[in-house]
Amino acid sequence: MRSYFFISLLFIGLGATQAQQKKSKTAVVNIQIFESDTKAITPAMVCISNSKETQNVKPPYGDVIGKPSDNDVFFKGIIFDKDKNWVGPVRMTNGEGNNTDRSVLYGVQPSIPYWKAPVMYQTSGDFSIELPVGVWKISIQHGNEYVPIEDEIRVYTAAITVNKKFVLERWINLPKRGWYSGDVHVHHPTNNPGFREYLLSYAKAEDVH
Repeated sequence: MRSYFFISLLFIGLGATQAQQKKSKTAVVNIQIFESDTKAITPAMVCISNSKETQNVKPPYGDVIGKPSDNDVFFKGIIFDKDKNWVGPVRMTNGEGNNTDRSVLYGVQPSIPYWKAPVMYQTSGDFSIELPVGVWKISIQHGNEYVPIEDEIRVYTAAITVNKKFVLERWINLPKRGWYSGDVHVHHPTNNPGFREYLLSYAKAEDVH
């Protein structure tokens, strides 16, 4: 019993050391996204990549994104997580593939004309991500009524905290003109409260009225 307890403590100690080593090589970047007209933090679609866009990473630990989510993920249903650092499924927005990931529909062009990043995922608009020292590119999109953002995040030193704020400028206010955006074609179950929360949160990130 004593030896088992000792081994458990040893494993816990090693795990903590590895976590500390990782943190010593990265900076914590706190990101907040605001709407210019309301001055409020808003959910938005985001992509964070290294400067050459050869690595796409996601919050909160800066994990490198491998293959984007395929259709089955959406068909089975996604349960929304209220943690501010939770991100939704990784959506492919350009490239060539097959009908499983739908990239075949995009060819070599982005699926959204003004979106140049290779993928996107929804965020709460107030989240953190661990990034190594270097230059990182961030792309932010919030529906069709706001001008998309392409900017840089520069991490000069590891083991520090960096605060970044981005402001989405409104291009047009369509509801004031009597037009409301909507989505009438959704391949996603709604028989679970968490599924419905996910769809509503995704709609907010895309500014669907």
